[in-house]
This record gives sequence, C-alpha cells and structure tokens, in this order.
Amino acid sequence: CSTKRNYVRLFLEKSESQGELAKKIETIQKLCKERKINVRSMSKGQLSRLSQGKAHQKVVLYCSKLEFVPIKNYESFKQILTKPSKNVYLLLDHVTDPQNFGALIRTGFFLGADGIIIGKDGSCPITSAVAKVSAGAVDLIPLYQVKYLEQFLAAAKNDGWNLIGTACGDPEDTEKKFVTVEDIKVNSNANAFLAFGSEGGGLSTDVKKHIDECVNIPPKNDSKNMGVYPYNIVDSLNVTVAAGI
Repeated sequence: CSTKRNYVRLFLEKSESQGELAKKIETIQKLCKERKINVRSMSKGQLSRLSQGKAHQKVVLYCSKLEFVPIKNYESFKQILTKPSKNVYLLLDHVTDPQNFGALIRTGFFLGADGIIIGKDGSCPITSAVAKVSAGAVDLIPLYQVKYLEQFLAAAKNDGWNLIGTACGDPEDTEKKFVTVEDIKVNSNANAFLAFGSEGGGLSTDVKKHIDECVNIPPKNDSKNMGVYPYNIVDSLNVTVAAGI
C-alpha cells in the first residue's frame, strides 16, 4: 500500500474467485489485515454501483484523494532529496492530457526517475484516469508541484543541476546546444531535470531559457523527405514515447 493516502475500507465481492485472481484477493485481504484496514463484503450489484459502473475486478478500495506535494522553492525541495547527487526528475511543463500524464508517470517510475515535477498552473490534475493509465505508479513515485517554476529552475541551475529539454525550438538556434538522443552525454554524478512540454506548444519560454541541452530524436526517414507528403503528416513523437526513449 502507498503511504501517500489514507485508507478507510476495502469492499469485496461476495462471489467465489478462482485461480490467479483468488490469490491476488487473498494477498489484498492479508495486507488490509496487517494495516488494520476494515474489509466488507457485498454483492456484485452493490460493488458495481459503488464503483459507478467502472471495472473493479471484485475489489474496491475507499481511500483519500491523492494530492501533489507542494514545493515552495528550490531550498525546500533540496531539503527532501534523499541523496546529494545522481538525482533524475521528470519536469512536465503544461502536460494537460490525463492519458499522457499517466503514461509519463508509469514510464518515469519504470525507468527509475526519482520523481516528477510540474508547475502549479496549466498542468493535468491527478485524476482516476491518470491513476489507471499509470498502472498504479501514481502511488509509488513522488509527485511535486512547484508554485514558481521559473525561479525554481534558476535556483536549481545555480546549484549545479542540469536541465535537458525536448522540442525546445529551432535546431538552427546557435544559442542552444542541440544534440541527438544517441549523442547526448550527461555527467553520471550530476543532478538533472528532463523537461517535456505539451504536445501542442512544447516547452514554455520560462523553461526553455534555462535549458542546457536540447535533445532531438531524429526520424529514420531520409532527411530530404521531411516536409514532403506523406512524411510531413507524422513529423514528431507522442510525448510519452519520447520520454521512454
């Protein structure tokens, strides 16, 4: 069970379960007993009404809503770090789609990110859809919300953090360092933020101004075909796919 929620009661369907599902339900009941969570049995119809018609696999857990951990500034964030170096956090800038947000949480947890940071405004809240798409990772990885993201990044950069961005502008912009995903070189001991923006607008100006390197994932099609039909129809990756790469 996650320590990020308060658990009130577990509801189970009265019908007999068999095979792997029965073993899982038995494990869930054991965990509830260990954590002194009340368990109540009810009919299939009652459980379906309780879950508002959504799939429940004979189990419904009544618990508190999951919230972001608020971060006032970089110094308060620094106090909660569990290690001085080698921290890697996903920075999600105005990612509003719950499917993408949930998938990014799942990807971040699976690939070992230390946590996820979002800005206070213009980002997706933690919803049931996000939780489902994350496959439970939403309860396992730290989720932080920063009120003043631009000031936060400026302070982190001054303290030695690297900020690596994606979709951060024109590769011809000589003020930024653009590298392909194959060529990127990061100090393995450094702390880093991996920034991903919205699919429509990419990274915001407040984030882009602090970028150290802009990572480009080049298509495998011949470059001379880019911008030419039909190659111009698919000219980028979904943000969750890009994050996984």
